[in-house]
Amino acid sequence: MKDNQKLDYIYHFALPEVWDRFEKEGHYFPDAYDEEGFIHCSFKHQLDAVKERHYKGKTVMVLKLDATRIGESLIVEASTKGEMYPHIYAHLKKEWILSID
Repeated sequence: MKDNQKLDYIYHFALPEVWDRFEKEGHYFPDAYDEEGFIHCSFKHQLDAVKERHYKGKTVMVLKLDATRIGESLIVEASTKGEMYPHIYAHLKKEWILSID
């Protein structure tokens, strides 16, 4: 991760149908990855607002990720209204996932 920031955990919302592809194919790229080049993630305090803004009324899975394992592919950068969000510039690896809710 850049900027020498210490992070332990980040979170990612996964749609069940996209997660099913991951289970079958062994690699995970959300639909927006091709267009944007990264996987959107959130800090814990951002989860409610992100869910309300992007997933209202949808069934989602919340993946808790071990930020210490992601390494240089994890970049925290400004996004919506200048708020800082973690982004992963790589495919998601199963060993990064600590839990799924």
